[in-house]
Amino acid sequence: MASFRREDWQDPAKPVTGPPPKAKRTVGVLHWSGDDSIPSDKKAWLREMQASYLSSRGYSLGYGYLVDAAGNDYEIRGADFNMASNPGDKVSGNANDWTLSVLLDVNLTQQASDAAIATVKRLFANAGIGGRPVPHSFYDYTQCCGAPVTGQINAGKFDPGGSPPPPDQGDEDVLVNLITFKKEIAVWAQYSGGYKIWVPETDVLNILHLCSTVKTVSSFDDDWFLAAGPVLPGTPLPYAVDAWGRKKK
Repeated sequence: MASFRREDWQDPAKPVTGPPPKAKRTVGVLHWSGDDSIPSDKKAWLREMQASYLSSRGYSLGYGYLVDAAGNDYEIRGADFNMASNPGDKVSGNANDWTLSVLLDVNLTQQASDAAIATVKRLFANAGIGGRPVPHSFYDYTQCCGAPVTGQINAGKFDPGGSPPPPDQGDEDVLVNLITFKKEIAVWAQYSGGYKIWVPETDVLNILHLCSTVKTVSSFDDDWFLAAGPVLPGTPLPYAVDAWGRKKK
C-alpha cells in the first residue's frame, strides 16, 4: 500500500485549490464514483475528474482522498482544504465544514476491499476522527456510496479499532449541557477528543471532578451538536434523540 500526494498526480496547470478547513473534522464520509467502470490508472482518473470539476463546476475535486482496492491512498483536498463533496441537504449547515470525505474506487455492485477498509480507517484516525463513518446518503439525497458499501458501514466494517475511553486524568476539556425534554432532563458531555457521551443527571458531579476545565452552554443547537462529534458507541441515548444525539423531528 502506498500514499500519493496530490503533486504526484495532478496537472500543475490545474492544481487542487480551495478554502482551508472551516471547522474541526469530526465525521468521516464515504463516497463512490457512481460509475460501473473504474479506470485502472487512478492518477489519470483523478486528473480527468479534476479537469471536469474545474470546467463544469468552477472548483476543485471535492473529496479528501481517493482509496483504491489495493489500499493505496491519493491525496486530493487532504488536510489543506475544506471538503466540497457532501454539502448536507438533509441537515442544517454545510456538512463539508465538519467532515472528511473519502472516495472509494468501487463500482455500482462492489464492496470495499479489506485493504481499502484498513486504509480508510487509518486516514480517519490520522485526522482525529473517531466513531463510525457515514455514507454520503446520510447527508444528501443520493444513492452514494451504494448499497454494498453502506451495508459494510452498518455492519461495523469501517469502525475504528477501539473507541477511546472517557478521560480519567483530569486534563481534557469537557462541555456539559443539560437539556430538558418534556420535563425529563438529559445530560451530555463532549470531550476534546472529538466524541460525546450521554450521562445520567446524577453523574454530572463525577464528570466535573474528572475534568480540569468545564464549559457550559444553555441552549441545544442541532448543527453545533452534530459538528461536535459522534456519540461514543454503546452509550445509552436519552429520550427524543437519534443515534447522533440530535433531537428527533
